[in-house]
Amino acid sequence: MIRRRARPQFHEPSLVPMADMLTNTVGVVLFILIFTVLTAGAAVVTRRLPMERSTKATAVTFLCASGRIISMADLDAPIKEFLSPLLKDGKPVDDFVTRFQSRKLETDYLILTGDVQGEVAILVQPKPGSSESAADLNESIAKFRTTLAGLDPHQKYARFLVYPSGVTAFRSARDIASSGTFGTGWDLFGASEPIRDCIGYCGPGGSGGTIK
Repeated sequence: MIRRRARPQFHEPSLVPMADMLTNTVGVVLFILIFTVLTAGAAVVTRRLPMERSTKATAVTFLCASGRIISMADLDAPIKEFLSPLLKDGKPVDDFVTRFQSRKLETDYLILTGDVQGEVAILVQPKPGSSESAADLNESIAKFRTTLAGLDPHQKYARFLVYPSGVTAFRSARDIASSGTFGTGWDLFGASEPIRDCIGYCGPGGSGGTIK
């Protein structure tokens, strides 16, 4: 008598282990997301976007370059000193152009030179290592702070001439000025771009301008 082997019965596989694995994975991912959001929440920094508006206040100008900030409010006298040997009875001497472009004057913090390329201008460059750094601005006796302390924020605003090498100093100085309710404005310069309109930027100008 021949016995037939019983065919093995088909058992449908259970999805419970796969469901458990998927649940555990999703749970871990959610935990990581919640932890990341809660941790990053403490690092959120509120930033005020600059909005331009006109002002009748007079600018007090500062140069930010080489990691330092230099007040340009006292350049009226040096500019007059720069020009006086080139003028005679209020009029340029005969060799004005030649003498102007070879003229050079140094203050405690700046170097002034004449330039006649395209237009007559006095170029301004900071002296290396002079004036205050961004770290110096934290001191209560910093010249930048004392300068602002003697000004009326309703009559004056801080204007910054900013070079790439002076961005850090500019940010620190702008924060200090803003905390003192001063309006602020700035002009950006390329790394090798000279300040050509020195008298317009630094001299005794009238009121009005744009603050941000």
